[in-house]
Amino acid sequence: MRTACSLVIGLMVGALAFAPLRARADDATADFDARLQAAIAAPEDAPLRALHDDVSAGKLSADDAARVEDAWASRLEARGDDADALDARTWLARERQQPVDRIALAENLLRQAQRRVAAGVTRGLSVTTLLADALDALAPLWEMGTDGADLEAELRARALFTEAWARTLRGDPETAAARLGRVDRSTLPQRWRVPLADALARARHAAGDPRGAAEAFLEAGNVHGAAASWSAARDATETARLYGQGVLGIREDDVVFSAAKLFFAYGLGNALSFPLHVGATTVLLADRPTPQAVAEIFASRPITIFYGVPTLYASLLAAEPLAAASLRLCTSAGEALVGDLLERWRACYGVDILDGLGSTEMLHIFLSNRPGEVRPGVTGKPVPGYRVKLVDEQGQTIEGAEEVGELWVEGPTQPACYWNQRAKSQATFIGT
Repeated sequence: MRTACSLVIGLMVGALAFAPLRARADDATADFDARLQAAIAAPEDAPLRALHDDVSAGKLSADDAARVEDAWASRLEARGDDADALDARTWLARERQQPVDRIALAENLLRQAQRRVAAGVTRGLSVTTLLADALDALAPLWEMGTDGADLEAELRARALFTEAWARTLRGDPETAAARLGRVDRSTLPQRWRVPLADALARARHAAGDPRGAAEAFLEAGNVHGAAASWSAARDATETARLYGQGVLGIREDDVVFSAAKLFFAYGLGNALSFPLHVGATTVLLADRPTPQAVAEIFASRPITIFYGVPTLYASLLAAEPLAAASLRLCTSAGEALVGDLLERWRACYGVDILDGLGSTEMLHIFLSNRPGEVRPGVTGKPVPGYRVKLVDEQGQTIEGAEEVGELWVEGPTQPACYWNQRAKSQATFIGT
């Protein structure tokens, strides 16, 4: 009886103590609601801009910041300022961890590129970028393949192509055909005229316009012989085609997550060029890939391909099991993958880890195991399109087993040299 009385009294005291706090919180919420509604109703931008500045300064809660950003985006859209409105919508998607489709991605990349052009960034400059693995980091990485063309025109062509392709796949070929049909493709880089004409033809065909599709196909055929070749952008495409598709079998319905960051060549292919090449979904993590952070990603997304490194795999095996029911493939690079680790991972999750060897110079992995053909302690076979050989100190090929030598690799993604390092280039790249 004494215990029951004590409990009731404790609850009553707690309620009395909590009531003023809740009242103050309710008052603050009401004040913010009134301020936001007044700002939305005001014809001038100043009140809403002041709230938007509070978002930038981190003065508002996550929910309140999202409400302000949504109102700000609506204000910009209402007056036709689509570019800045898109930036606000992209921020909202990132903060709410909502997926961003390929149309929004393409438009965001184009907008960022235009801002850099306006700031005086031109072809030939060396630019250092410091960004976390997030949506904003994709634009400068996307732009690396624009060598040899006007930056803004190049990015505009890429955005147009991505948008048309995405709208057609998403079931809206009419809009894709209409928007692309209004573009003067003669003003865009030569290398894009065939892909854009082809994209227009496919959109018109899907929209039920056979005559228009035939005209676009004819245009594509007429300019095909004059189409220029790719430079840096081609290399990313080649790694996506040869390793991403040829070895991993990445496809559009995959959801991929790379613990390796975008500033590594390994992470760049994993999280950017491979998924974008086939239209898959990529999950980006701005924070360190700790076992807890990785577990949260797996719990929130149906990850099908996971790109890791041996140290992280060991840490994950020592932690609570991942929610990995959708996982079908893992890869590893950067250090040796010991056989025991491979076997323990396979026993825990039922999938193989494909060990691979690559380099920044070659842009990604050129020697790898294959799904269903994994041997512990063995790095695998050359990725299709690459040739490797082991040589001695005189550069002669080593044929025997158990011999040590230097590995030489040749393939479509090899660079001509190191930037501004002639001596190192001559020592590294044969024939330079």
